Amino acid sequence: MQKNSGGEPGYIVTSIKPGSRHRDVVARIEKPKESSPVKGFPSFQHMPLATSEHYIMVEAPCYYPDTATKVGNVDWTGWRSNILASGNVRLVSRSSGESIIYPLSYSVFAIHHINAYHDK
Repeated sequence: MQKNSGGEPGYIVTSIKPGSRHRDVVARIEKPKESSPVKGFPSFQHMPLATSEHYIMVEAPCYYPDTATKVGNVDWTGWRSNILASGNVRLVSRSSGESIIYPLSYSVFAIHHINAYHDK
């Protein structure tokens, strides 16, 4: 979360129905202690995965900088990480908004995921 943004640390998971431009809130996850055991900062999220039943978030102990950067520019100074925290996989139900966490035994970082599927 960036200073003076007016927001609270957490995730807002949204969905857009086909043919609509309106975002519906599926879940609000405030101060996710699992991704930042000390302060409850949300981890950096870029391209979470989706199946017909769940949104899938890889929670790495990597956090946004305190200062804003211009769109299109990446300034990696100010980004923070917690080398003592392990990662998690968070499943968020697309129907109920329930959040389930699967702790990993090590720290991970991933962006630009390719695909997800639910094998029934």
